[in-house]
Amino acid sequence: MRDFSELLWQDMPASTAVSPEAALPVLRLHTVGAWDVDFMAPGGSLHILLSHATAPVFDGPEDRNGLRNGDELRFWQLYLGGWAPDGAAFAADQFVLLGTFNVDPGRGEGLREPILDLIGNPALQDPVPPGPTTDWDEPTPGNLRVDYILPAASLAVVGAGILWPEDGEFAETVAEASDHRLVWVDLEF
Repeated sequence: MRDFSELLWQDMPASTAVSPEAALPVLRLHTVGAWDVDFMAPGGSLHILLSHATAPVFDGPEDRNGLRNGDELRFWQLYLGGWAPDGAAFAADQFVLLGTFNVDPGRGEGLREPILDLIGNPALQDPVPPGPTTDWDEPTPGNLRVDYILPAASLAVVGAGILWPEDGEFAETVAEASDHRLVWVDLEF
């Protein structure tokens, strides 16, 4: 397992770090964490790349949280491209990038370019039908797509979707558990 949770925001290449100068030597890039975990699956090694990015809201005109969210997503672009904080380039063929990235590619607050670049990365595929993954108040922010599973382009996807039950006891349980819905992908490898 590789844990990138302690990477300082200022230490990321071309960082957009916005914070009081005194905070930069201790301010982590990843608000929750970021990991590369190698699982041994029946089809061989499968790397799970996962993170939870900050919400690009609740800040001021400096757009600190928006910039941080963008850099948290750009981190994965750099990592897939061969850069890593510890110097060891990522080289797995079978992997899945997943997480709560907290930005919708077309609506709501946040920088669009980092999520669009990630979804459009030729090393990845986006098999989940576009649609909201959150049940937030309408009209603002509204239901947005902020949760993602992006398998490597080399993996065979046999099914994908967003679990959004409409009726029954299960729907109530899901609604009580979280305002995020379950994103799922079935892979064959």
